[in-house]
Amino acid sequence: MSKKSDKKRRNWGEIPSKLPSGIIDTHAHIDMISDWVDDINQNNLKKNRQPIDNPAIQTIARNSLKSNVINFIQCACDLPKINQLSNTLDSIEEVINLPLGAVAIHPNEAALHDGWSNPSPDGLIPVMEEIHKTNNLESSLAAVVEKLENDKRIRVVGETGLDFYRTAASGWPAQIKSFREHISLAKNYNKALQIHDRLAHREILEILQADIPPERVIFHSFSGDSAMAEFCTKKGWFLSYSGPITFSNNEKSQKALKSTDLNYLLLETDCPFLAPAPNRGTPNAPVYTANIAYFIAEFLDLNLDQFCQKTLSNTFKVLDISI
Repeated sequence: MSKKSDKKRRNWGEIPSKLPSGIIDTHAHIDMISDWVDDINQNNLKKNRQPIDNPAIQTIARNSLKSNVINFIQCACDLPKINQLSNTLDSIEEVINLPLGAVAIHPNEAALHDGWSNPSPDGLIPVMEEIHKTNNLESSLAAVVEKLENDKRIRVVGETGLDFYRTAASGWPAQIKSFREHISLAKNYNKALQIHDRLAHREILEILQADIPPERVIFHSFSGDSAMAEFCTKKGWFLSYSGPITFSNNEKSQKALKSTDLNYLLLETDCPFLAPAPNRGTPNAPVYTANIAYFIAEFLDLNLDQFCQKTLSNTFKVLDISI
């Protein structure tokens, strides 16, 4: 880690000013924040720095309310997180009355459960742990079904999809099989389908059109271009924008944003990853969805209050929640 990035990662950013209307973070991994902060604090210890706060789940939820981020979708997409999801939602429910959950086997996890751990295009070697060896793809998908059957707080099947960056080509068939199974689950249980799409735009669009997706589809942390944004929204699919949309060098996504029908625009953090400006490189949390809302409203020259209300309405629609 460079000195510059090391400095940026030392601490939390400031809590954003309270938005005029409530919004929802449509994709968060708050149960991963603790490990993220632990990594930072181990580095701080080596450099004789003070540790940064490692907030409890309830504190993370309370902080989100300070900026009028009134809720968030807690995503569990590996077996350990899936097994703990109901407990995580219980903790959130101590602060937020209607906790929201999403469940799936992440595409990179799907390849591992199918026995593939070849070096990936990003240069990393995926780590196959004991849980991958003792649970094949079929049994892992069964854990998703169990949660959908038994926890009605789960509103989303996701994140599922394809990742051709973190998984070698040998693992792509497993990802495709898993993706198709999740599409079926979303339809069978009448849930929104939340898609992870990394360097696989064409393949994902082909599968969606061939398999007939559920009524409600979300492209999580949308990374396509303007043409794809127009295509997806004409299909009635929702595009969720995360922290990178605020980066000054992200012209491609900002052009796509301008081509996105506001009736299909959502907001998310994907925390603890992808913290938005001005906190790029620091730990992320649902409260920073407010930074994304401030940026997009200004970038598109929209009334902030009306924009927040619109994204909230869109979120209720995609989650099939009555206003």
